[in-house]
This record gives sequence, C-alpha cells and structure tokens, in this order.
Amino acid sequence: MSDGLDLIIETELVWDKLSAMTVARQVMRQRLIRAALLVGNHAKRLVSRRYPPASSPGDPPALRTGQGRASIGFRSTDSFRGISLFPEVFESDEGLSVQVGSSVDHMVYLELGTSRIEPRPWLRRSLRETRERVLRVLRGEADSGLETS
Repeated sequence: MSDGLDLIIETELVWDKLSAMTVARQVMRQRLIRAALLVGNHAKRLVSRRYPPASSPGDPPALRTGQGRASIGFRSTDSFRGISLFPEVFESDEGLSVQVGSSVDHMVYLELGTSRIEPRPWLRRSLRETRERVLRVLRGEADSGLETS
C-alpha cells in the first residue's frame, strides 16, 4: 500500500583528480618520512659498536667520539650542512624525495673509502638491511617494523 509519497535519491560521483593527487601526495610524504626514519635509525645502530677494536674494511665504522653517529640525519636545506633530526620531504619535477646522510665529511670518507682507507659502508648497508621493511612502508602495508633509536 502506498501513501502517495515516493522518495528518490540521486547522487553523482565526480572524480576530482586534483584532490585525489593531493591526498596521494600527503600519504606518500608520510610513508617517505617513516622509511627515512627506519633507514636513519638503523644506520645509527650500525655505527654504535664501540672502539676498540677498529672496524674492518667492509664493516660499519666503530664508535669513537660519537660525532659521526650524531651527524646522521636528514637533509633540511640544499645541503647536509643543514642537517635535521626529522625528515623533510622535497618535491621536484621528478616526484617526492627524502634524503638520509651525514653532515660530517669523515662519514662520507668512511662510507665510500679514500685512497688510504677502505670503505666502511654504514649507509649503503643500512639501506640494504632495511630494504624489505622500507618497501613495506612505501606500499602502505600495516607492520612496517619502524624502529626507534
């Protein structure tokens, strides 16, 4: 039995590409920050083994004064001279990026080696050892294994 009233609801779904892209960028920014924290924290742990003994070539550098470990951080300006304790995401024509590194020259020398020092990679090793967790973070999977230092 009808009471003579009909309810009609109409809706329209509109794709707002700009809003969708804004949300996607915000989500990716957060994922990049989490991934950078994961890599940076792991790198700090890698360079936390006390000296003596000195590190062997191919192993991360041993901790002497703590200056190198304390210098590991994230780019906050156009160079690592402006190191930050929290990651900042940069946007360019190529996309979004975050950078992990050190603000002291000797950490670069230890990472890459010199004519007199064999490499003692700490950043590349951190990237290699956290690769699967970083990928999970970037894919947005639930348990990223984010560690604190």
